[in-house]
Amino acid sequence: MGMPLLEAKLGAGRVLAREADWGLYVLNSSASMLWELHSAGWDAEGMASLLSQGFGLDGETALRQIESMLGQWRQAGLIGTAISAMPRENQAIDLSDPPPPNLPPWGGGVNSILLGRGDVHQSPACPTHPDPQPTYFTLTVAGMRLDLAIDDAVLVQCAAPLLQSLRTEDAGRIVHCLHLAGSVADWTLWLDDAVEAEGQGADDALVMTVRTLVDIGCDQSKRLMVIHGAGLALDDERGLLLIAPGGSGKTTLAAALNAAGYGLLSDDVVPVTQGGELVGLGMPLCLKAGSWPVLSSCRSDLDESAIVWRYGAPVRYVPPCGQRVDGLLRPGLLLFPRYQPCSMAELTALTPEEVLQGVVEAEAVIRDLNQEKLEAIARWVSSTPAYALTYPDLASGLELVRVVQRFQD
Repeated sequence: MGMPLLEAKLGAGRVLAREADWGLYVLNSSASMLWELHSAGWDAEGMASLLSQGFGLDGETALRQIESMLGQWRQAGLIGTAISAMPRENQAIDLSDPPPPNLPPWGGGVNSILLGRGDVHQSPACPTHPDPQPTYFTLTVAGMRLDLAIDDAVLVQCAAPLLQSLRTEDAGRIVHCLHLAGSVADWTLWLDDAVEAEGQGADDALVMTVRTLVDIGCDQSKRLMVIHGAGLALDDERGLLLIAPGGSGKTTLAAALNAAGYGLLSDDVVPVTQGGELVGLGMPLCLKAGSWPVLSSCRSDLDESAIVWRYGAPVRYVPPCGQRVDGLLRPGLLLFPRYQPCSMAELTALTPEEVLQGVVEAEAVIRDLNQEKLEAIARWVSSTPAYALTYPDLASGLELVRVVQRFQD
């Protein structure tokens, strides 16, 4: 027996999934129509005949396309005998051959990608470790209060600027305790009563501490999904998402928008609650070397920030401009940015099917998929205006964001 099949309407198309699987399969309107016919008991010959009449195809071509599409649906485990294993991570699944020019495309499918650590378990009290007297930081991440203890004085000095945007005087309940124990030469990062990471060197210690704080804020087991993108505040009630894979320029654009007065939720990942709201993490911006000269005019403090080597590349962590945004905002605008030098600045409206495809291709984290969650995701991508944004330079990107915001307002 295969896993139960889940499906939900998505604009004029639909999205399919198998319960507890990693795959999301997006069908546009044409493929969705054929899916309904197949579900109603039509055979390949009958669907091919309808296709031939509707689009002027010869019968042999129509039948060949239908059989190819059904074969790929079967291979994906959506119809017929279930396949023996789930699709591999990062494997794209095309549900049909490309149609002829006069036939609307079928739509395709692509696997969502699960990233990050597992569930974050709460601990009612901080464990004690036989370490030197540490320095304590009280932090707020995604509205949760945490205590961070750091033993080594050098690590304290390095970490303090990174934690500036997270520090709080709130005396609320402690949800998690972190302890960066040991020295620069040999450190251990504890999360509650478990070892989270071990290593050597100040840079790795800082990177792993920041990563753990982000993972805690994402709290994947309790989210509808975690978007790989930058989040900003359009106003006190609505948020803007810049959704794109790494290397698209979204963090640079987000940093410039933040400097221009948009509150920052996060520069890389944005959790979405079960109710569809965006969660502000309050973390510092992580800026790669390529963006430093571009942002120097709007972030005069950039050169003062220490360089940290993160996964083999230099970055600078800088605090967000303006007031911290760590509450909940409903999504007001979804943008899929692409920095493309020498191109024309362009905005293109996207269909819900295209939005979900873009969300998945940007490596969204979607866990514990069931029918209720699939329908909630379909509603989420269908209810918010979305555009592809192509820009040749930062000034054009900023202006396009302002234009589309005025249009939506």
